[in-house]
Amino acid sequence: MNIIKLFIKQIKAHPVTVIFFMVGYFISTLILSIGFSNIVYMRNSIIERNNGIYKDSLNIYISSSKSINFDNIIDTFKDISKKSKIRITNLSSYIGNGNEELHIIAEYFKSDNGNFNFPIIKGRHYTAEEILKGEKVVLLGNDLEQHTFNDGDKQKIKIGLSEYTVIGFIGNKNKKSIWDKTVFMPITSIPENSKLNYFKSMTSSLLLISESQKEASDLQSLINNIKKIDPNSIVEASRTEESKNVFLNVLSQNAGIILISILLFGFSIINIVNISSFWINERKTEIAIRKSFGINNFQIFILLFMEFLSITLITTIISLVFQAGLSTAINSAFGYFLYVTKENFILSLIISILSALITVIVPSIKMMKISPIEALKI
Repeated sequence: MNIIKLFIKQIKAHPVTVIFFMVGYFISTLILSIGFSNIVYMRNSIIERNNGIYKDSLNIYISSSKSINFDNIIDTFKDISKKSKIRITNLSSYIGNGNEELHIIAEYFKSDNGNFNFPIIKGRHYTAEEILKGEKVVLLGNDLEQHTFNDGDKQKIKIGLSEYTVIGFIGNKNKKSIWDKTVFMPITSIPENSKLNYFKSMTSSLLLISESQKEASDLQSLINNIKKIDPNSIVEASRTEESKNVFLNVLSQNAGIILISILLFGFSIINIVNISSFWINERKTEIAIRKSFGINNFQIFILLFMEFLSITLITTIISLVFQAGLSTAINSAFGYFLYVTKENFILSLIISILSALITVIVPSIKMMKISPIEALKI
């Protein structure tokens, strides 16, 4: 029997009980989902402001005593760990022969670990292999698509004096963001004019992002390699403000709403368990008849679980639809988003399954004690 038919059957058989059940569960899941959406929104906003950086990063400042070739700087990255990245954020160039400046973020990494932390609307990220080969590929901010052109089956853009293949676009579908006019590309393929500007004042800066807590060894290898090129250079490092754990920071800022959500959910579960216990008492005769026909306790447990799951799932879907409508209204009025994301859906699905399990445990214990003969005497 599918979930919808099972739900309709429960509504018809126990309308008042099911409605009470749904109201309490709807309120608790809605508040939990909104709280989770707020956490995700705040986390994404902070990561967006930090260009995708969210933890374990160091600013590295290099003061050179002589002119350094940019390609030699790239060679100093070769010993970083596989899960670390080097990023240069203070680069710029222009589109083709125009005067519009672009903010360029150039990256270097040696393995495809998937930790990009910025939204790709379509396309893909460049790979470690493309970086090592110096492939002229770029990810463009959403607003820059108008400057692209087709070359056969490839979409391209001219940056500086070079043509780059566009492999993807970044940004947010539903709102403007700082990504919209940003270009991401491999460090090994940045325009020549950007390379020259990078060393204009004999100083340069890098960002070391460590995903495996190896920033100390990565930093030391960078310093050693830079000193090989310029023994008199000065290399300093400082932890970035962005390297604070964003997730924990956001959780602390939302501690109040999280606590309220958990308390309401707890009260809702207690209420539902009480209702479900009453439900079992109503169905003693039905359970006894099933047992007399050879249906065992486990089969009855599964039946009860599916009944409660049908209610929690349907109520969860209703709460998510309501949240989506609420988000649209709040966005129109205040410009604030409470997106229903795939994370919301997954979390709500897990909660609905756990709720059904918790709800059915207490009544099932009572159900197992029911004797077919005793129940049929009622």
